[in-house]
Amino acid sequence: MSRFLAAACAVLAFAAALVVRSPQAWADPKQDIAAKSKEAMSNYDNFEADTARKLLNEALTIAKKNKLDNDPAVAKVHLYLGIVYFAGLNQTDSAKLEFLTAAQIDPKIQIEPAYRRPDLAKLLDDARTEAASTVPVKPDGPVIPDKPEGNEPAVDCATVMGIKHTAVETAPAGAAATLVAYIGEDVVAARVSIMYRVEGATDFTEAPMAKNGCTYTGTIPKEMVKGKMLHYYVAALTSAGKVVSSSGSSQVPNLMEITAAVVGTDPEVPNDKPPAQPVTPGKKSVFVMIAVGTGGGMVQGSTEILNSEIKCALPLCAAFGPLTLAPELGFMLSPRSSLSLVARIGVPLLADVDGAATLGPAALLRFRHSFGASGTGLGYSLSLGGGIIRDLGDITEGNPAKHINWDTIAIGPLLIGAGLSYTAPLGNTLRFVFDGAATAGIPVVKELGAARLNFGIQLDLTAGLAVAF
Repeated sequence: MSRFLAAACAVLAFAAALVVRSPQAWADPKQDIAAKSKEAMSNYDNFEADTARKLLNEALTIAKKNKLDNDPAVAKVHLYLGIVYFAGLNQTDSAKLEFLTAAQIDPKIQIEPAYRRPDLAKLLDDARTEAASTVPVKPDGPVIPDKPEGNEPAVDCATVMGIKHTAVETAPAGAAATLVAYIGEDVVAARVSIMYRVEGATDFTEAPMAKNGCTYTGTIPKEMVKGKMLHYYVAALTSAGKVVSSSGSSQVPNLMEITAAVVGTDPEVPNDKPPAQPVTPGKKSVFVMIAVGTGGGMVQGSTEILNSEIKCALPLCAAFGPLTLAPELGFMLSPRSSLSLVARIGVPLLADVDGAATLGPAALLRFRHSFGASGTGLGYSLSLGGGIIRDLGDITEGNPAKHINWDTIAIGPLLIGAGLSYTAPLGNTLRFVFDGAATAGIPVVKELGAARLNFGIQLDLTAGLAVAF
């Protein structure tokens, strides 16, 4: 008995070691797809639409390998890809196709609030309507396992049913891609073709396949093997062009990633020189924003020129700031956070006292953080800086009904602020930003140059456009 227990323990220990040493055997493809999708949208949020597209296509490749083409998680990948094509790469036709595929897999799929825009919502609604009237074509016959790697014996045509085809996942740019499929006798078709489309196209081009027994061979021309991704499927067609069986479909095509050209395959590329590699754009982490707005403050003390004491029923009295300009230079700490330098320039346009200042200059270091994982939507900001904020006070000399002058009221020079912000994407590198910020001006010194400083709380409402580089 003791020998039996010892042997059992050894077997269990060996099995445990295999599990520990081979974690990939237990990997969940859905988790891999979700991780790729999350990484992709993080890049998209950081203005890296092209990288996001590549990562989402990698997620679709994982789904294809694990036969998850019709899983709701894959519908979300197609939805994200549609967002990237439409809002990031300005490829409307490709976006429509991805939304259509997403709606066919999951008719109830919705765009997340962080990415929802009226034009995207309409595009998805149109795709959902179209999806309701179409049915994806599925291969006839039983599912046949993929061909193993390496050499294998010739296929026994008597055992083939439906279409047997091992998806080609990569192909070198500029080289013809030859595909092989095996068609069973249960498929009655006039012809068998490769249906393919290059990146960014919506329509498939047909390439005929030649028959040799149950083996069909066809080629995608080398001039069409370009870009970064090619979609294709193998279809058995009637004489009228109707698909009777397929490996892949127009809704869920096979994905062929286009790799760097192989040296020597193109006569125009010298054998002693590697082909030019595409330049990947650098990560867009710096942005410039121009914002304009208005606001006002609650202040105390006295005006700058007439030295008129500010009086009202409350400890702090209202003052008006007609125009604020706020150029900003920032750095993205992450897709959700940024740190920037803001030049706040107040313009007291209505000041009509002789000698009144025409500007209120201040500089603020501002930290922004979005509540949404995408870096868009609602967020908050914190600011610290110094300078002068100038508002206008209505000088009435004790008679509220009689206006005499608009004099300036200055607060500062220590400025501490907090606020809420809203960010909306307008494309790959452009965003709209709305800020509502309250800034306390603390008179750590009573005068700064000719400015007489008071305590006050300023509320600024600004809207601007940010461009990333």
